[in-house]
Amino acid sequence: GRGGGDSGGGTKEEKRAGWWLSGNLTNGAKHAVMSALANMGWMQHSKLLAGAKVGATKALLRSIHIGALVGAELKRKAGPRIAEEKLRGVMLLASVARGAKFPVSEEEYRKVEWEANVVAPLQKACRGGKFEIA
Repeated sequence: GRGGGDSGGGTKEEKRAGWWLSGNLTNGAKHAVMSALANMGWMQHSKLLAGAKVGATKALLRSIHIGALVGAELKRKAGPRIAEEKLRGVMLLASVARGAKFPVSEEEYRKVEWEANVVAPLQKACRGGKFEIA
């Protein structure tokens, strides 16, 4: 039926509202989540995207504005406190969670930093020993 729950019914807005995290997290808490995600590998990230967990993961990432957090961390004058490669892995997780599609133009490709945020982390995951590419 309608109304969300496990039945799969409801509008996109109703489903989104069901996963939205209410209340404000402190900046420290947001950074702690970002740091924890950055210290996970692709196999751990993929478990966050499996089955029903993808909705909660997507809501968490959206609620803490992960793209803005990672962007600000990468642009710190003193340099990022977390390795750039790990932060780009978080951006790959966010891209997959939101169902990002390949950019339609060269301008969009550069704007979303597709090479750094998707291509490079995927290549790293494929070289991680868990996959064999012929």
